[in-house]
Amino acid sequence: LPLEIDVPETVYKTQSNRMPRLDDYFYNSYFSVVTEGDFWSDSNKKQFTEKVIKCFLYYHPFVVIGLPYTLSLLRDMGFLTFSSIIDERYDEIEDDQKRLEAALNEVKKLCSLNINQLHSMYEKMLPILDHNRKMIAQHNSTPTPAKLANEILQWYLY
Repeated sequence: LPLEIDVPETVYKTQSNRMPRLDDYFYNSYFSVVTEGDFWSDSNKKQFTEKVIKCFLYYHPFVVIGLPYTLSLLRDMGFLTFSSIIDERYDEIEDDQKRLEAALNEVKKLCSLNINQLHSMYEKMLPILDHNRKMIAQHNSTPTPAKLANEILQWYLY
């Protein structure tokens, strides 16, 4: 102590060289625990964040600690989830505490697997992971209306 969150640029640059790259976290593990910013279900909101997208981009299965029906929303959007390996019924539990406990039980089950079991599980999920990665690539290849408008304006102005 003291713990400094905002450090001078020079300190950040020297420390960041010692930190693992984001890729390393994904390549050296078999699954993620995605902790979303919103968890307490005080509304009928359904959402997910970039944390889920990162898992899709890095071919990473996950258990999400978030709002109820997050996985349902992903499936509605065309993504595939991991119900063949992970008991995803936790996603439908509206009681926040019970949903958290159920999700953490799935994490514990995954953590209890040995390296061979984890590797086998991961290989079984590859078609799902590949599908989700392609869905993200397809979604990102579609330009937004604002991007199209800006490109047209730039063409017009020059």
